[in-house]
Amino acid sequence: YCDFFNYAQSEFGHALKPKTLTVDKEFSDHCGVLEDQVAALVEFSIDALHSIERSGLEAIYNQTNGQNWNDNAGWMNETDHCQWYGISCDSDGLVTSIDLRD
Repeated sequence: YCDFFNYAQSEFGHALKPKTLTVDKEFSDHCGVLEDQVAALVEFSIDALHSIERSGLEAIYNQTNGQNWNDNAGWMNETDHCQWYGISCDSDGLVTSIDLRD
């Protein structure tokens, strides 16, 4: 939508009009607002993924007798799960590999 909006604005000098009765002004920075909303959604999604990943890692720990592993440093405490022994994460804090070999 933003590409079309910008195209129509720059090529034709035509501002898009709102299609609702409750808005009485043109969309002046619609793409900027949309980008902010998408950024907030991405941030929420990454937080949700962190929670899902942590739950999955906790299940691995519990189902494989993690308290008796040779090295379970950091597991099941409040630290970031990317700091747990054997867990590697990317710059967004999402798990990229699990290596629990001794």
